Amino acid sequence: RGCGVGGGDVGEVVTRNFHHLPLAALLVLVGCPYLTDADLDARMDLDSDGIPRPEDCDDQDANVGRETTWYVDSDGDGYGDPEISGEACDQPSGYVHDSADCDDNDAGVNPGVDWYRDADDDGYGDDDATVTACDDLEGYLSFAGDCVDWDSTVNPGAEEICDDVDNDCDDLIDDDDDDVTGPFETFYADSDGDDFGDPALPTEACALPEGHTHNGHDCDDSDENIGSECIWTAISAGGHHSCGIRGSGLLQCWGYDDYGQSQVPSGVFQDVATASKVTCAVDPAGTLSCWGHPDYAAVSGAPTSGTFETVAVSANGGCALDAEGTPTCWADYGSSAGDPPPDDTAFDSLDCGYRACCGVSTDGGALCWGDLDTFYGGAELPEAEYLQVAVGTDHICGRTATAVYCVGVDEAWAKSTWTGAARWVAATKDGTCVVDAHGAPDCWGTDWYGSMNPPQGEFTAIDGGTMHFCAIAVTCEVECWGRSDEEQCTVPE
Repeated sequence: RGCGVGGGDVGEVVTRNFHHLPLAALLVLVGCPYLTDADLDARMDLDSDGIPRPEDCDDQDANVGRETTWYVDSDGDGYGDPEISGEACDQPSGYVHDSADCDDNDAGVNPGVDWYRDADDDGYGDDDATVTACDDLEGYLSFAGDCVDWDSTVNPGAEEICDDVDNDCDDLIDDDDDDVTGPFETFYADSDGDDFGDPALPTEACALPEGHTHNGHDCDDSDENIGSECIWTAISAGGHHSCGIRGSGLLQCWGYDDYGQSQVPSGVFQDVATASKVTCAVDPAGTLSCWGHPDYAAVSGAPTSGTFETVAVSANGGCALDAEGTPTCWADYGSSAGDPPPDDTAFDSLDCGYRACCGVSTDGGALCWGDLDTFYGGAELPEAEYLQVAVGTDHICGRTATAVYCVGVDEAWAKSTWTGAARWVAATKDGTCVVDAHGAPDCWGTDWYGSMNPPQGEFTAIDGGTMHFCAIAVTCEVECWGRSDEEQCTVPE
């Protein structure tokens, strides 16, 4: 009947007659096998994992042992809060094994976060310099992207510029990056390969593109045998004559020539300036030459030595700039127009009129010197950042990025403000012309000989004589208008 208690007669016999025998002997007499300690241990740990019932969560699976401590993971980052835990055989929802979370309310803060060194303090970490830590580390960020961590100007938030550097860390440099912002150079398509580009096909780029050239002075870009002789690159309108420089450097003058002011010396030139009965020009070597009326200070007082880049003249004197922007000035009348500016100032550009000269300094300021009180009504340009100045017979104009300011004698046309962005401004006797942002000329003042009625078209630069103007069109052709009794407006073919 087995080894149970209460099995009828057997139980009574055991109770009455064998109560004095050991338990093992009794079990043998009643037919039960003897169990050793090892047998009991085995029966209490069926999966032999060393964990007996009832401590074993599943005694049929050796891979399942005692209850595990689980830690709440409120932010779901895989790391639990060491302060909140529970014991269970199976993983409760929202709990994990790991108890190393340092902020269980922020999934971005845990021991598995990579921190990236930001050595240049530009707000972007170095991909290749990482530390894994729970807490924020000084000098480290939780995000990377910096490709040059020793230069704070180079990072994914930087502006791509023309400097042969991958400024914004996108593996694209200068022209290869569509986001590049400059500063650009202007190049011209050179279809015939003669190193003269088509002026009608300019392009802006950081570096010279294939099939282009720096020179936009080709007269016919389909014929390599035709160069730049037809193109004008500089223009100057004098008292009753005009001069211009061709793309080849050839200087030509036309109009009044009683004192040889329109007779050009041999050679090529890079800049020219004219005034009443005088002409001055600078050649590529920097040599200054002046010719015309021998008694006029612009000719008689011109420096015979020095190396210059540009020149500006009036009949009574002039100024020339060297490569550093230092002016050399000369004059013969009792004013200070021929003297240097009142302090040691470097200039980007100059212009001279009847009895004064003005310049734009390298910091954008406008300075004027000469007989300003007598001939220009004590003219003083308002304080602003200037791009160019123009000096007429009795007024002075300064061009900024947003306006042209004119000051001078007590006339409405002289004391005026032209609002807008202009490409150029020129002042003459009793009048002013600007080339607006679209290239259209706009003139105001006394309409001597139609000088205030410019031609239609698109122009890049303009200069004023006594009663006439000359301008360079975007096609690099020259047009002149106003007084032309000496053929000063008859441009050579």
